[in-house]
Amino acid sequence: NDSGNAWSKLGIDHPRVNKCHDRGNASFDKDVPMPALQPQPTSTSHKGQSWQNLAKLLSIELNNSVVDPEWGDATANFLPRRELREIITPERVRVIVAGLGSFENSVELDSFVHRAFHGDMKGGARRYPSVKLLAALVCCGATDRYLELVLSGVSDVCLPPVYDERHPRSSLRCKSEKCNNGHKFLGDLEIRDRKEFFAWTYYLNAPYFSKPKPKSGATDQALHNHYILSDNDVMPIVSSEEQEPGTSTKMSRQRTPSSGSGESQMGGFSTVTRVEFHPDHYNFGKEDGEKHEFFALKKLTASDEASFNQEIASLLAFIAAENQHLVKLLASFEIRSYRKKPTEYYFLFPWADGTLWDFWKLYNAVEQRANLSQWMSHQCLRLAEALQFFHNERKIAFSQPDIEEEQKQLFGRHGDIKAENILWFKTKAQKAILVLNDFGLARLNSKISRSQQDPNGMPRTKTYQAPEFDVPGSKISRSSDIFSLGCAFLEFATWFVEGFNSVDVEFVDARMEEDPHNPAFKLDTFFKVVEDASGNKTPVIKPKVTGWIQRLRTHGNCTQFIADFLDLVEDHMLEPDPKKRFESDRVVKRLRVLEQSCRTDTTYWKEHINSKYRKDKRRA
Repeated sequence: NDSGNAWSKLGIDHPRVNKCHDRGNASFDKDVPMPALQPQPTSTSHKGQSWQNLAKLLSIELNNSVVDPEWGDATANFLPRRELREIITPERVRVIVAGLGSFENSVELDSFVHRAFHGDMKGGARRYPSVKLLAALVCCGATDRYLELVLSGVSDVCLPPVYDERHPRSSLRCKSEKCNNGHKFLGDLEIRDRKEFFAWTYYLNAPYFSKPKPKSGATDQALHNHYILSDNDVMPIVSSEEQEPGTSTKMSRQRTPSSGSGESQMGGFSTVTRVEFHPDHYNFGKEDGEKHEFFALKKLTASDEASFNQEIASLLAFIAAENQHLVKLLASFEIRSYRKKPTEYYFLFPWADGTLWDFWKLYNAVEQRANLSQWMSHQCLRLAEALQFFHNERKIAFSQPDIEEEQKQLFGRHGDIKAENILWFKTKAQKAILVLNDFGLARLNSKISRSQQDPNGMPRTKTYQAPEFDVPGSKISRSSDIFSLGCAFLEFATWFVEGFNSVDVEFVDARMEEDPHNPAFKLDTFFKVVEDASGNKTPVIKPKVTGWIQRLRTHGNCTQFIADFLDLVEDHMLEPDPKKRFESDRVVKRLRVLEQSCRTDTTYWKEHINSKYRKDKRRA
């Protein structure tokens, strides 16, 4: 449909998304070049050894080197990519090829070995390497078919082939677009050997995940790699741990229940698994100066391409952004089924050390909190800037002429800001980096419709929801995010002044009031709706919340920075009227003043306000 096509153009069909059909083989070959053939003879390590004995040795080494993955089919294995390079060497291939065929001289033999590792050109046509082909043949006992297959045009780009396991006597067939032959092969091989060969073509092609390689002189660089895989592919995952719903970090727990429709238009439910890839199978460089060992693998439970494209579209802009406080999508992939199962969609993110909630719990000692004022002011500024980036217009370069101009301007609303959706990453350079996460509920809208969303049925976390959700006739806009961020900031100040227990228990209890729609339940929201004699409903901040803010202001641990921070939160972020509430750019402007004061004035963030609270107007 038209809606699906539009989202596709903003998602995986975006011109800056690189679709990888080769499981990352080309990227790996660039990162780890094939070994060069040394002039022969250079060694006597295989002198006098028959090609048959060497083939048996290679089979043993290959079988001994496979890894049993911790994800997917329990019967499948994969061979780490560097292991293949170490086992199938040019020298060994030369011995086998010399034994299989008759070459006129050593130059012709070396030329064939070079082709096996690097490919070559003949008659204007590209001939591809065939190292994996040889390895698969060795492991199914059909090494003697190697020369015949290579000379008929079979190469590594033909692998894995198409094989109908329902008809095991059928031939294997090449389906690669790079190979014009479309040939069938090994139709006469024993069924058992044919199945073994087919399995090994997947063992040898476990995906390699990476970022797109910069192209010299290109003005429209690819930003993101999306991998097209099948359910026969073996994931090179060496450890995995499925997380509880709502978590995406090492220690997180889902503290606050969500409200509204669970299966949102923006991707529905998802599951997150902490995974560790074999080091031979990924290269994302150093994200923000840190090399990640673990990753968050997010799977959409809805097999819906439109939902997948919507989430990709919401994340694409962050990849190019300089702001390291926005979650960065590392890669995505889809698994297409040959067994008529729905396609599965996955996202790969860095694995965080925890959430902001976890950070508060760990760094709870008074002396720890007292020394984090400057860090807190800096991180809150960066989080606000991250939200500002997401809220603001971003022109995206499109090459398709059929996309309307309105669709070229993306507007975002996060939709579920809370401490659990702010990730915490340990770094060597500073205490921690906080990153705005979970844009699964993000609404991306055209310029025309960005402020016209009806709150009914929209998923959100009840605790931090803005008053607009409970006032009939109100529309949800980006301003709702500011209210939610204000709630998280007030919790931040509570932790700094009084500690984790105050955030986790006391402040929650103070906000608890009976749900007017369901008296059997209590709500810990930050506002309530009052109704006058005429039935008009008006949202107000709960008196217990305003009282709590005053409690923090007069606390012995309150500093001038915290007092000014609370002013911003109370006066401009927790404003019940969305029209009066600060927009993200004004929040950023005010926080810059506070952050600069923390950097330049030690007394501002260090000295406690022990006397009567004084409101020092620090205004942007």
